[in-house]
Amino acid sequence: MTKPVLPAMLAALIGAAAMGFNAAVAAPIYATSLVAASNVTPFGSGIVTGPPDIGGLWLGSTFDPPALLGSLTVGFATPLADGPGIDLTVVDVGSAPWETFTVEVSSDNVAFTLLGEFSATNNAVDFSGLFAGPVRYVRLTNTSDEYSADIDTLFGNYAAPNPVPEPGTLALVACALAALCIARSRASSGRHFGAIRIAPSSRITSPFNIGFSMICRTSDANSSGRPSRGGNGTILPSDSAISGGIWPTIGVSNIPGAIDIARMP
Repeated sequence: MTKPVLPAMLAALIGAAAMGFNAAVAAPIYATSLVAASNVTPFGSGIVTGPPDIGGLWLGSTFDPPALLGSLTVGFATPLADGPGIDLTVVDVGSAPWETFTVEVSSDNVAFTLLGEFSATNNAVDFSGLFAGPVRYVRLTNTSDEYSADIDTLFGNYAAPNPVPEPGTLALVACALAALCIARSRASSGRHFGAIRIAPSSRITSPFNIGFSMICRTSDANSSGRPSRGGNGTILPSDSAISGGIWPTIGVSNIPGAIDIARMP
């Protein structure tokens, strides 16, 4: 039996839409701003944002050896996330393993989480669950008294989930859900899933079930009380009442608002 193709296509559509929330990007996510710096020395372009240009900042107040250990903080317009493998790369112009520095990450530029010590040759950072929130800020601090790292730029590999889906993503999800509803409707042809119409109960009696002749006979104000109920407690009720000078109590009196009262034996 051939498996339905449409559900698989819908799953692919929804999966593709979900990938828009947290996915590896084709191009590196470079730092976009230098937020803070202390005891650093520029070289070349003196820029540590954007693609590498063989220029940036030494993490020291002077060239090697540094008189004071330097530190810098960069920001990312697109927050970074923890993904499989390498999440952040620090690009160092030099290649000396003794140019060491610490890497700290933060979401608000207030509380930072230390991820460890790295170097010019050990420059690939894996968040590996050490930081849960999106990474908007990265701080590097020199840890060597003899050498200063030559920081060119920093870039990430994974974008953090976007709390507000883009219109294109919402449209893709909506189309997938609509197609799913149509597929289910076609698959259930011949079966009714709408509201069920239940016939009225047979206990409900329509007033039109009573014949008009019976209604007229009972409601006639000049009724003689016929048919009489001889043998059921009274004999000739109308005649007896009239001959005794008693106003008839059986039948309907010719008085506005009179009510017919039937007594059972």
